[in-house]
Amino acid sequence: MLIGRLPSTLDDVHALILNEREVVRLTGRPDVWSAARHLADLGTTVVVTRGSNGAIAVEPDGRVVEVAARAADVADPTGAGDLFAAAYVWADLAGQELEERLRQATAYASLSLERVTDRQKGITLDEFDALLTG
Repeated sequence: MLIGRLPSTLDDVHALILNEREVVRLTGRPDVWSAARHLADLGTTVVVTRGSNGAIAVEPDGRVVEVAARAADVADPTGAGDLFAAAYVWADLAGQELEERLRQATAYASLSLERVTDRQKGITLDEFDALLTG
């Protein structure tokens, strides 16, 4: 465990994206919620992916956002976390609010579960936009 090895501040980190296991192990806290709050108290937005339970985010000011995951017929979970992060960054760069960033990231990760890993597991931004609006 990495307890005690956290920096004193995360002010220079724009957002920290972890899964449930990572956030608990990194902080040594007993649950996802207290672990995410602890990291957010260090000065950054903490995003925790929760698989079929969606995702949560905790901001340094204490604001908490939670979104559900889209239902998906899982063909292959490979890369879903990476694609979650990619969609979160896309939405962030587009100036989306935190709740929308989480919504888009969970939707993209959920959609990726339905594709078997091959050369192109993810979908293009245009394909993703079409799915979200259609």
